[in-house]
Amino acid sequence: MAKLRRPFNPEAVARFADGRIKAVVGLGSVAWRCTVLVPVTESRPGEEAERIATDVDLEIIERLLTNDFDGLTILPDPFGYGLREGQIELNTHRPFVIYASATTPSGLYFQALRKELEDSLVQECVLVERHEVRLH
Repeated sequence: MAKLRRPFNPEAVARFADGRIKAVVGLGSVAWRCTVLVPVTESRPGEEAERIATDVDLEIIERLLTNDFDGLTILPDPFGYGLREGQIELNTHRPFVIYASATTPSGLYFQALRKELEDSLVQECVLVERHEVRLH
């Protein structure tokens, strides 16, 4: 039996959300720029797109990241192609960009976030990109 999607649960990352995960801005401090690609739709060629994250899920994730990191940037929804079960599918994502401290607590936060997104949205893999940057 296929697993059913459930609402995103922000409590899954609550224990990791403290001041240690917030990036320090200024003096060339090192931080991580993390982009969380939340799946919004997926479809196979010639088929109707299937909704993955709901508008409510996206609003909860937006509020969570804004509160936990004191802000975020939301980029336009990109689309791309992926291979699932040997067939090409078209995907759209909502990219949330966050600046986080380059520390273990931040790494643990994003691991927990990724797991909750994969579990709640029933996805094999939700991508979280991490780049080291200097903030002036």
